Amino acid sequence: MNSFEKNHQLFFQNVAVAMQDPTWAFWGYTKFPRHGKLTDSFRLKWKVRLENRLFTEIICMNMAAQVLANRIDMEDVNEVLCSLPDDVISTFSHSSSSSLFHAINDYVGNPLKDWMDILIARIEPSSIQDSSKQAEILVGCAKIPFVMQNFVNQLRSESV
Repeated sequence: MNSFEKNHQLFFQNVAVAMQDPTWAFWGYTKFPRHGKLTDSFRLKWKVRLENRLFTEIICMNMAAQVLANRIDMEDVNEVLCSLPDDVISTFSHSSSSSLFHAINDYVGNPLKDWMDILIARIEPSSIQDSSKQAEILVGCAKIPFVMQNFVNQLRSESV
């Protein structure tokens, strides 16, 4: 397997993690919210937006952690993102691979302690109309720097 294939595989492993029920349990969900476009049209818009945003941010943070752990560099991340069709990029709530690249790079370019602020700015918990869900999301945001530091450390130790 060449390096491009390995990087592609790494990206889609991160997508798979973002679709796992335990990942969503961290954010107060019982499981990964599986809804289609038709179903979403009948759901509360803030819930759809929140779930889409969380999905994207989970992938962005996980890819940034891979970069910080020296599993992949940003040039390779860009190459993988540029190879994705537009309909795949739009799944991640971004209009272009460049936009998604910059979202990942924002995490990479900031200390882990600041990831909570980036996440809060993107998710906008104040727009969550359910106070218990808002609290769950804020608790998750507060834990992110520690969780991601542990993830980066784990990735580094695995690659030794």
